[in-house]
Amino acid sequence: MKVEKIDDSLEFFKAMIYGKGGTRKTTFASTAPNPFWIDMERSTDTLRHIGMGHIEHVKPKSMKDVQDAVKIFLKGPYETLVFDTATRLQIFQLSEQMLEAARKNSSRDVYLPYQADYRRSGNVMDELFYELQMCERHVIIIAHEKVFIDDETKRITAILPDLTPRLRDAIGGLINVVAYVELRSGANKALEQVMHFNSQGKYFAKNRLNITESLTNPTFDTIFKEQI
Repeated sequence: MKVEKIDDSLEFFKAMIYGKGGTRKTTFASTAPNPFWIDMERSTDTLRHIGMGHIEHVKPKSMKDVQDAVKIFLKGPYETLVFDTATRLQIFQLSEQMLEAARKNSSRDVYLPYQADYRRSGNVMDELFYELQMCERHVIIIAHEKVFIDDETKRITAILPDLTPRLRDAIGGLINVVAYVELRSGANKALEQVMHFNSQGKYFAKNRLNITESLTNPTFDTIFKEQI
């Protein structure tokens, strides 16, 4: 075990970026240094069309593929790992887990997981993300948003990362930034990406980098290098 001063240790950016589809989350992640992409839902199509086709990626077909991809990342020359998206990754893992449960017990319905199945899935995912939190590389986890609406008033009560509560809380506790992303009309009515780092209103956000304001059209350097 190495003992060192905090100021002498390297700092790494561990973030979850979430929002609805089309809010340029993938575009933002592409600005990170030397990324390695774990593509769960054809996000690399976006990268190709924004001129980032040189980024190396994998498209896992099993959780073993995901685990092997993480090993490739940790042993390779890459500086940033991008999960795009964690929402799809959790669905992917739980589906695989339910197929295995059905093979062991023919009475199980692969589309009706029990509470224990969700707990096990959360533990598997938590273990994976804890390993990444501890590694000395940057990690960006992209997630979709989930909108909660009050049944009586029909008003939106919360906008949270579309993950199970167990995994959402686990990831939120491990990383240093959770940012909510939306698009707004800017100058000349052009759409601009706005990234929120502090919980306000209905969305959840967090940062340990002392970012006090929302940022417009940020890049990796804008958030990480300019804020520390």
